[in-house]
Amino acid sequence: MRGFQRPGSRTSRGLRAIFAATVLGAAVAPAAHASTVSASFTCQALGIAATPMAFELTADYPTRIEKGQPFSVGTPRVALTIDNVTGALGPDVATVEGYLMTSLDRIQPTGRISVDAIRTDIAQQAVAAGAGDFTLDLAAGKPFPQAFSEIGANEVRVPRVWFSLMAKRVDGSVVRFPETAEDRQFDLDWRTFSIVCTPVPSAPAPLLASVEVTPASGTIEPLFVTEGNVTPTSATICWPDKELAGGLKEIYAVYNGDTVLVESTSRFCETLTGLTPGTTYEIEVLATFGEESPMSRVGIVEFTTPAAPPIIEYAYTLAGSATLKTLVKGSLPLTGSIGAKLDVLSGAFTGELALNKTTGNLTALGFLPVSAQVAIVPTAPVAGTLQSGVLKATAKVRIKLPKVTVFGVEIAGGANCQAKQISMIALQSTQAQFQPLSGGPIAGTFSISDLSGCGALTGIVSPLTAGKGNAILLGLTPAR
Repeated sequence: MRGFQRPGSRTSRGLRAIFAATVLGAAVAPAAHASTVSASFTCQALGIAATPMAFELTADYPTRIEKGQPFSVGTPRVALTIDNVTGALGPDVATVEGYLMTSLDRIQPTGRISVDAIRTDIAQQAVAAGAGDFTLDLAAGKPFPQAFSEIGANEVRVPRVWFSLMAKRVDGSVVRFPETAEDRQFDLDWRTFSIVCTPVPSAPAPLLASVEVTPASGTIEPLFVTEGNVTPTSATICWPDKELAGGLKEIYAVYNGDTVLVESTSRFCETLTGLTPGTTYEIEVLATFGEESPMSRVGIVEFTTPAAPPIIEYAYTLAGSATLKTLVKGSLPLTGSIGAKLDVLSGAFTGELALNKTTGNLTALGFLPVSAQVAIVPTAPVAGTLQSGVLKATAKVRIKLPKVTVFGVEIAGGANCQAKQISMIALQSTQAQFQPLSGGPIAGTFSISDLSGCGALTGIVSPLTAGKGNAILLGLTPAR
């Protein structure tokens, strides 16, 4: 945009704050009320299965607000008690300290989800010898402004919380837990071990607030800037719409220090991406009446991106079977391995699957003895989630048949004998609470498409193997 130049001089942060307060005026905040959620969560840490936690969060949300109007959630308050977790820390633990991250999902009328996070510091506190239920002493969370961008019923839910804690002995030395994947991955600073807590199995994320967002009624005065949806690498900043004489709107630019982040925009919320985790940003919004007009300051906002959530690595061996329900029936024994990287804050993971070649003694058309060598070859990393104790994953594989024999005579196969289409294997854990440190059973189904490249009898073999609803059952055992 030609002629859009940033003012050359900058005042101090304190003077700019005075400028925003005196020249632009004080913001008119929407009516808010204390929204509280009390819920039961289960925690995964140090191999403990389904450790209960009583969780309560209070934050200030309006019940009704205009679209785009910024507001502050006030000072979030968190209270929680974990049952019997101290027994796993060992008899020589004297104190714990760290922080708690509470994840908030803002669910909009269109189904889009925006994620906020509240960080609450945990001051050093004593752990009584032999303690059972343990109540953590938390500081108040930092207020964070935000704005709703979709008209209609918006919900705020709490899908998970995550602790990062350090345990110390009486002499002040740090207690280590080398037997856990968490400690092997994050045995530095004070990230000694992590505790991830989600709602009890099958329960939805608890509702914190319901906000009815209405169309904007007109000019919102005064101008000011707010931030929300702050993640380790992004944040959304908003400022109110302001009509000018003649129906024109101001043109805005967004700066971090002397670095331009957005040169011009006609919108009144911008999502800043590519930010650095654990970094404080001072964001300044400036405006001009037109191409050649000088810019004036709209407002300033400061926020700190949270530290990037830890990625925990797990490794498993696999053993199980695949049962065919096509014109060829029978089971194929399966063995292999999978390595997974879990984002403990979001519950998302990716994995590298490896399945060994296998041979199955099958029956075709109810009477023909068929021996088939089968290779199940992954074509992409496994993707899935571990949320509320339920593991879900999708694997994309190519099914190959190096050798097919009937009555001991090879009738099809070869290096190019394979299904024409990729098979999608949808898997889900079958136990009440999947524990990543101990593994467990997963099950699902998959389809096999028509074959190609199997030789002269491809047209005969392909209809026998193609079909839907084939079952797969695997047991995951932690690799030692």
